[in-house]
Amino acid sequence: MFEVKFRQHNTEGVRYYSCSKINYSRDSDCIVLIHGEGCDHAFWGKIPEGLVHMGFSPVCIDLPQHGKSREGLFTQSLPTYADAVIKVIKKLRCSKISLVGHSMGGIIALLVEKEMREKEKIANLLLISSNIYSPSHMYLNTYLSRYPSKAFEYLLKHGFAPRNRRKGKEFLKKIFEQENLKIFQRDVALMENTSLLNVLSKTKTPMVVLSGEKDGITPPEDVDAMIGNLPNATHIIIPSVGHYLPIERPSLLIAQIADAFLPSYSHFHPVII
Repeated sequence: MFEVKFRQHNTEGVRYYSCSKINYSRDSDCIVLIHGEGCDHAFWGKIPEGLVHMGFSPVCIDLPQHGKSREGLFTQSLPTYADAVIKVIKKLRCSKISLVGHSMGGIIALLVEKEMREKEKIANLLLISSNIYSPSHMYLNTYLSRYPSKAFEYLLKHGFAPRNRRKGKEFLKKIFEQENLKIFQRDVALMENTSLLNVLSKTKTPMVVLSGEKDGITPPEDVDAMIGNLPNATHIIIPSVGHYLPIERPSLLIAQIADAFLPSYSHFHPVII
């Protein structure tokens, strides 16, 4: 098993990371992984490496104002984030793209699919713990602005299955560092006001939505309501997992991505954002 190394790129102030051993070209089919609120490309941990070893070709992005993408006059907004993902996709020049997004990243994936629909560039969507409207973000936003310690406990209790809360504490400590916390709070405020029913109702792109059985932030029953009338959507509920599947069960997520996407491709190369 070869060593996987990623190199950093910069397109108009947006940083992204590709595997040094993979040739991203017009003959390639790519997966773009899009992180969620307050995170950056490092959120995916060893998942990109695992995807490479399974034959995928990953690239990771830091969305504007996240990670190392803090240069330039970016505003924090969902359209700005979607535009950043589109810029990276155009830079990669891959023939087909599949999008994987966690939480807010799933909403961004829907916006990217909408903007690129006429070009038929997006082959598949895989959303993790994503919903076009999540009332829990309203409560979380209130806690973050007034009682950060309560927000921490709220996320730990409702975002992680009991067996995974030790991992959850370590993850949340990084999110709640002073500079990251401001970014996280602004992202949560964006999600509080999100409604994309019009966008969602018009997508015909095959979609898989993964929900954690123990997710109290984006409950599985709310996701059922979101995708109920979409003919190409599949909802999979993962037992003993909360909102943060990539943190709680990364190897399981790799397997779910492979199950969702491999049948669609004769040659498959992911790209992680």
